[in-house]
Amino acid sequence: MSSKSKIGITLNLPKTINELFTNGIRQNALFFSELLINIGKYEVCFIINNSSNITESLIKEIKNKFRFNYIDYSELINYKFDIIFSFGFIISKEYFKITSQKGTKNIYYNCGNSFIIDSESCLFTHANNKIAGYANYTFDECWNLPHMTNTNHHYLKTFLRCKIVEVPYVWSNVLVDSEQNKYVKRSNKKKIAIFEPNLSIMKWALPALLVCENAYRCEEFVDKIDKVYLTNITNSKVFNLDNLNQVVMSLNLKKDSKIHIEARYNSLYLMSTVTDIVVSHTWENWLNNLYFDIAWMGWPIIHNGKFCKEVGYYYEEFDYEMGGNVLKDAILNHHDNAEEYLIRNRLYIQKYLPTNVELQKQYEVLISNVLAC
Repeated sequence: MSSKSKIGITLNLPKTINELFTNGIRQNALFFSELLINIGKYEVCFIINNSSNITESLIKEIKNKFRFNYIDYSELINYKFDIIFSFGFIISKEYFKITSQKGTKNIYYNCGNSFIIDSESCLFTHANNKIAGYANYTFDECWNLPHMTNTNHHYLKTFLRCKIVEVPYVWSNVLVDSEQNKYVKRSNKKKIAIFEPNLSIMKWALPALLVCENAYRCEEFVDKIDKVYLTNITNSKVFNLDNLNQVVMSLNLKKDSKIHIEARYNSLYLMSTVTDIVVSHTWENWLNNLYFDIAWMGWPIIHNGKFCKEVGYYYEEFDYEMGGNVLKDAILNHHDNAEEYLIRNRLYIQKYLPTNVELQKQYEVLISNVLAC
């Protein structure tokens, strides 16, 4: 019989392979699982609540990238987990009670900005706004990522009435590291991509567009910026494109027809086939898989993620003029420094990888503390 601690991770699977790795929380759960398996002291099993979506091809696609064991949610009460981490969904009150009685520690692993998401759900009603329901549970602990501490530590502590623990961010290169995704130079006239999901004030296209505008207003760069692609808009059921057009009416990029409204794309697919530079902006989400994905493959990314200033090209929070200057510098100089840029980014990002021994040690201590309680 194995002496390894048994750890369950809740996970929602999509209906199609194309959607498999596009969700940030799903990625975080898979990366976290890899880190735990690498530690070597845990049996890790995903708990899937929508197993009707599971096909042979979907499982094959996951197992091409990750070590993946799972049970159906309906089987949960037949298993004894030492810890269950709620990532993709929260188990029912009934199952929560049963697992707790068996001695399972239930931990809410917070990957998103719950304060802002909940606020928008109350203030702006549309189909995408659903309250998670975590506030109705008594978790043993809540694990909170570093960039969520400022807005969410005390918010979650007030609702959950449990210990809130800041835990390290985990990212893996396994989904992006391929020859076809590598940086290449196409032209001196740059096509810029903005990949914000446009579902929340936290990550939407307008601030990044203002960075591009400030670069474009410099006469020298009018001929160096070919197009700016705003993605994740045309297939959105909630985005108000008419209002955006009114807001950006005065911008030079708009007047010169440089702005292109697009649907959702895999970011590195668009980089490898069409675009040259990424410009990004966030509010209270200072670590982002997108930054690491783009920078790991050598593409220039201009962003304001102040918790990873060393990644890509950084500008301060809402300073769009500074962002414009950073963008101009990247347009002029990135290619000449592309090799150094790639090495620099990969060396820094090593600290977040599931293979990083120091990161593994940090999580081993965190889990030991939970099991000791």
